[in-house]
Amino acid sequence: MEHYIDFTKKYYEPFAGSAVLFFRNQPEGAYLNDLNISLINFYRDASDNPEPLWEIYNRLKVDQDTYYWVRSEYNRMRNCVRRSAYFMYLNHLCFNGIYRTNLQNKFNTPFGGGKLKLIDRDSFLKFSELIKKAEFHSCDFEQFLDDVGPVDGTIYMDPPYYTAGQRVFREYGPKTFSHDDLIRLSNVARKWANNGNKVIVSYKECAEFRDLFDDCIQEEIQVSRNVGGFKNRRNSQNELIAVL
Repeated sequence: MEHYIDFTKKYYEPFAGSAVLFFRNQPEGAYLNDLNISLINFYRDASDNPEPLWEIYNRLKVDQDTYYWVRSEYNRMRNCVRRSAYFMYLNHLCFNGIYRTNLQNKFNTPFGGGKLKLIDRDSFLKFSELIKKAEFHSCDFEQFLDDVGPVDGTIYMDPPYYTAGQRVFREYGPKTFSHDDLIRLSNVARKWANNGNKVIVSYKECAEFRDLFDDCIQEEIQVSRNVGGFKNRRNSQNELIAVL
């Protein structure tokens, strides 16, 4: 995967999520986007207000009662540094690391157990320094790229998976990636590749993706999926890498 990406160029990720490639490769100019505004607000607060965020987070106990109290408070709060601290706490301690919301956009993942320890201050401050290298956005992937207008950059797209032959998991939020979005993804990838950018798309191996990207699929790889509600969903799966 990473040998397709030139991290010396400006780096754009429309479906950032945990932004693992950004953190591992630390490009100097990065533009990260995700529809999850709570995640993006956390990144912004962790960059701009790391000390107060960590102090709030560090005062919380690691136990079930505290977890459910924090979850309730988090769901009723508007954006602020305290809410971002609660976001970090909940994501760290929730069941199997699943960020899940219901149709009312309320976080509802249960407590994952009391064996984990909170993140230490030094590790968090190092994380905070890294994300100062990025500019954050929260909007639709097509709108994001239109807004930032990449030229001679690297765009990596790892969207949610849609396939007609498999149950679509709808509990990460009120919106679900659809077949129409997959078609739109193909059109957007080609548009920005034609604008002088290198575009890399990773997606679950499926007929829909092959039909749309067949002329630019470079590789099939196996990836491990360790996040899931059931053990039989945590396994190795085939993914396709398309390069435009």
